[in-house]
Parts: sequence; structure tokens; C-alpha cells
Amino acid sequence: MILRALAFVLDFVHTLFDTDRFFLVDLLAAFARWAIDAVQWEASYAEVWPTGYSLEKHLDVLARKGGVTDAAIEAMRRTLHESFGNLREYLFADVEPFLGGLQAAQIPCFLVSFGDPMWQATKVTRSGLVPFFREIFFTGRVQSKAEVVESLAGRFTQLTVVDNDPRELDLIK
Repeated sequence: MILRALAFVLDFVHTLFDTDRFFLVDLLAAFARWAIDAVQWEASYAEVWPTGYSLEKHLDVLARKGGVTDAAIEAMRRTLHESFGNLREYLFADVEPFLGGLQAAQIPCFLVSFGDPMWQATKVTRSGLVPFFREIFFTGRVQSKAEVVESLAGRFTQLTVVDNDPRELDLIK
């Protein structure tokens, strides 16, 4: 087997994608249109997150908790999917130039992200990042990115990992 010299493994959420602006500003404001206040939103988010967040799971929790009719949930689902069809604006400003430079230099890039795989795939696709990555990995288990990195490590002499979560980086080391 021939080893390549260098590759990058990049996290998506909070590293390439401005998750705080997306969730804590714009998505929260969208939920507020249906009289779901910040306290209710945060409580339902906290219930969903450990299982790998998705917008669908969040809406399901709100519906299950009551106070939101099925018709309202369907309206929310439709509106939220339409409102957030293009997520490129949530990429940090330096992401596309950085990835473009790596691509031009033919340095392989891999994406790994924790969360509901379908929801993560939707966000990555809608942000326009798919063409920059050789492979994309989504994991629904907390602190399982190290397994992905380990599976890639034998293919490269140097694997650079960028993640915002120091716990993940400690596991990867």
C-alpha cells in the first residue's frame, strides 16, 4: 500500500459551519414565529441533542410535549425546510478559500460530524461543501469521531484533524 503524505479531517459543526448563528439566532427566531419561546426551545433541544440532533426530532419532541398542534408542526416543518434550503451563508468566511486551496493542492480532505446522519447530510449538502471532500462521515454517537480518524490513519503519513471540541481531540490523540 502506498501512503499519501498529508490529509485533513475536518469537523463540520462549529468548525466550518457557524452553528451558533444558525441555531441560537436564526432557527430560534424561526421557532419564535410559532410562539415557541427560548425556554421551550432550549428544553426540547436539550432532549434531542444527546441522540444526534435533527430538525425532525426537535419538531417531534415539541409535538409530543403538547401545546403545538399537528397542523402547526407540519406548517413549521414545511416553512423551516423552505427557509433553510441554502445554508452556504452559515459557513465561516475562510472555509471555502481554505478548502479550495487544499483541493487545488490535491490534499485529500475528509469531513466528520456528530449528529443525526440525515440532518448532518442535509446541512452539508445545503452548505455546498460536498465537492471538497473525498469522504464524509456522520456519527450519531457522542465522542466517536476518533474511530473515523483511526480508520483513516493508516492511509496517510500525516493526518491533521481540526475540531472545536477538545474532548474529541483528546480521544483522537
